[in-house]
Amino acid sequence: MASVPEPKNLIYGLFCFGACCGDLPVIRYVGQTSRGVRVRLASHKGSLRHDVARGKRLTHGQRWMLKHGCNNINIEVLEAVRDPKDLDAREAHWIAQFDNLTNVRPGGLSSRGWKMPVDSLMTGSRNPMFGKDRRELMAYASSFQVPATEETRRRMSLAQTGRTHTVETKKKMSEYRSGWWTAGQRKAASERGKGVGNSNAKLNDDLVRSIRERNALGESYYSIARTLGLCDNTVANACQRKTWKHVT
Repeated sequence: MASVPEPKNLIYGLFCFGACCGDLPVIRYVGQTSRGVRVRLASHKGSLRHDVARGKRLTHGQRWMLKHGCNNINIEVLEAVRDPKDLDAREAHWIAQFDNLTNVRPGGLSSRGWKMPVDSLMTGSRNPMFGKDRRELMAYASSFQVPATEETRRRMSLAQTGRTHTVETKKKMSEYRSGWWTAGQRKAASERGKGVGNSNAKLNDDLVRSIRERNALGESYYSIARTLGLCDNTVANACQRKTWKHVT
């Protein structure tokens, strides 16, 4: 049975549901879409995650979504508009029907080239945390933290659970990595990282030979290390040829 296509050209409202918002969800944002409400809701949530990850300044509506959690935000169709040209007018009509919306503009306006009014920017004395001490700042920040739902906890647990690659996946990864360097390139890189070519090297060829001679005469690793200002393990590894194996 073919699925029924989702209606387009809609006026929608976003609301929060759950214990944090009471029994009666209230529309807090009104918008329009020509792609369907499910796609538009996913777009809202994706934009929020993108902006938060990159440290961008959030809109009033995004801050509201962040406070209550994306998983607690849902969407409702307010009106299906027949003519797409009427979307702007109907959006403005519905925005006027609600109080306490997170919309900054009255609706029906293109966002291209538009800037938020100065009186809406939370800078200086307009910021509710202006002049507050650290304790008040921390309390304000904590108010935006909503306990994770059971589904969110389950997904977090699954993401952190150790999982191993299949044999086929490991084979593909090995084949992919094997094409990075040729045998000659690997050998050249190995030679460059030996001895003084290693950026972390504390010794050189002559010093290694001297250390080994002193140890062969009976001097302890501790004594050699203290006279040269080195670590005991550095001297021991050089004498035991765990390192600097190429020096004869």
